[in-house]
Amino acid sequence: CLWSALDVHDRIGQEGLEVIGKNRFGENALRIDVEIEKVIIARLRKEQFPVRIVSEEHGIIDMMSNPQFLGRLDGLDGSSVYKKSRGRGRYGTMLDIALGLDPQYREYIAGGIMEHAAQRLYCYAKEKGAYLVLRNGDKILVQSADDTKFKHARVYADTVWK
Repeated sequence: CLWSALDVHDRIGQEGLEVIGKNRFGENALRIDVEIEKVIIARLRKEQFPVRIVSEEHGIIDMMSNPQFLGRLDGLDGSSVYKKSRGRGRYGTMLDIALGLDPQYREYIAGGIMEHAAQRLYCYAKEKGAYLVLRNGDKILVQSADDTKFKHARVYADTVWK
């Protein structure tokens, strides 16, 4: 369904820069962000995928009653880059899926990032690896680390939910 995000990006053009309201965090919502999320949500609903989506622009939506998965969706990550370098900069759509509605890190089972300007779709599936997925469906394995523990990492988190 992330290819549909690229289709929206390519079709919407200059209109994507229009601010059409505020998102659930009180930030300006660009038309591109809202429209991409709409198309992905519609696709998940059509597929009857039992997921609860948490998105920046549309909030929390259950695709079916009693969802079994949690999905996090950002229609356009990198809005400031999009505004300055639409069609050239590094920004994209992100979606990840986890088993259960209150998952731990190890319960994330799949996800993807559509890098719009480069027209590249990166996906991962638990225990299957990470791939660059071509428009025709072919997959190219992406080299990734085998480490399952961070050796040296600082993590900063804002734990205040709005």
